[in-house]
Amino acid sequence: MVEILPQVLPPPLPGLIHAASQVDAKHALVPLSVIEQNDCSAAIDYAVAFSGHSSAAKLCESLSKTLALFPCCAGRYVLRDCATEPSQGVAVMQQRVCILCNNAGVGFGFRSVAAKRPSVLGPLPPAVFDRAIGTWSGGKAHTGGGPLLRVRVHDYEELSTFDLWFLNYGCRDMVFNTSADLQMPAALGIDREGTAVVVCIFQDGPGGAEFADIQRSNVSSIEKVRSDAHAALKAKRDQGLGAVLAVLCLALLAYEGASPKPFLTLTDKAPWAWEVIVLGYMLKCAQDVREQVEGFYWAKSLVVTGIAAFGGGFLSPMIVGHCPPPLREETFLWACVFAWYVTHYVPYVSASWKDLSKTRPMQLLLTVLFGIFKTQQIVGLIELAAKAIAEENLIPQSRYFSIPCAAPILCGFLGGCGGAFVPLSKGFAPIEQGKTWPVTSSFVATVVYFVATRHLGVDALDAKLCICLFRILGDMFPAPRVQIYEAVSPVLYRLTNLKRVVKETPKSMV
Repeated sequence: MVEILPQVLPPPLPGLIHAASQVDAKHALVPLSVIEQNDCSAAIDYAVAFSGHSSAAKLCESLSKTLALFPCCAGRYVLRDCATEPSQGVAVMQQRVCILCNNAGVGFGFRSVAAKRPSVLGPLPPAVFDRAIGTWSGGKAHTGGGPLLRVRVHDYEELSTFDLWFLNYGCRDMVFNTSADLQMPAALGIDREGTAVVVCIFQDGPGGAEFADIQRSNVSSIEKVRSDAHAALKAKRDQGLGAVLAVLCLALLAYEGASPKPFLTLTDKAPWAWEVIVLGYMLKCAQDVREQVEGFYWAKSLVVTGIAAFGGGFLSPMIVGHCPPPLREETFLWACVFAWYVTHYVPYVSASWKDLSKTRPMQLLLTVLFGIFKTQQIVGLIELAAKAIAEENLIPQSRYFSIPCAAPILCGFLGGCGGAFVPLSKGFAPIEQGKTWPVTSSFVATVVYFVATRHLGVDALDAKLCICLFRILGDMFPAPRVQIYEAVSPVLYRLTNLKRVVKETPKSMV
């Protein structure tokens, strides 16, 4: 006969977990600050999810060791007279709420749930939290209050464990997070000086070895940890939404039959191609000056946005006596007004657009649309100036220059960066050092296009495509752009003997 051994049941889990070691007597009483005292009963719910089933017994053991590093968590609230120094370094006795580090323990619970783990994004039902209530009844100087920290572990299906921890605000000593590098739960503790300490609370680490390494980093408070986590989650959602919008925009253009070269040169006849470029350009201009016009009166804010969008589009045509394009093609003007209004004054939409426009996918899309329209401004104003000079009948043509040069280059240059000089009170600040990218790129693009089309026989659309890609790539990759500039500019200055930086004196500025 086979002998049947009696089933050995594990000992019941304790309802309270105590620290593995007692705190020194001189550190047993921790007074709360006035702010902490006012919020000592405030609730903080904190949830952590990690893969793999957990051993409840080992969690208890590891938590006990962790509590030895954070004795306040295992303490209780008491009311005591404490010596404080409110001002001038004079110690006075004040009655304060304190944490008595008497190792009374933290609440602990373990539950096996025959269900799938709920979403970690929340919101989570309140029933899953073991809230630390009754920690402080107020005004009673006894130690009969409940635990300041309660821990509840839920063991779900599919090898997932969902840990829910509650921390009372007044304790401010320990919250829990996951360690992605170690693939195991870890406790993140913050001492009263704001120094973060990371310790493992699960002993089954790689190779079965217990992990008890302590890492320190500067963290100001638990609230910073929580706000940073929330900001990271929101940024991730914004990145996803930005990518979706960018893909939808590109899918619309592809569906309507837009092709790369006509699209980049703004000659594409596909439906919506022209409208997407114009609106994208205006939205980027409005977003670029958003912080600059923050707090401005609405009319001034609109004018500044318009200057950023097509300041040069007004200056250049007036130089050669023609109607500015934003007044001839009114779609530009009203698209700018629409972009300005959406950026600043539409409830919920404006705030959401501010975050979406900062995501990498939307930045790339807007940069491409901006570069296309800006190239169109430069090329359009070069050709406008050339035709204006050719049609001039009041004065004779140039004696030595059969091909107009000065007016096209000046108008093209101002078409690319004329807004930087408006209002005129700015003076010559944009060209003082020669390192402003919009100014530099406008000048280079104008010269390259003019020389290529007038003297080298390059097709106008091919030259336009080249300077468009030059502007887009320069905007997308600022670091390589600066490196190339720093490598090329010394050679040009040496060849031309121009001075790179001239110290101006009052006499030289007259």
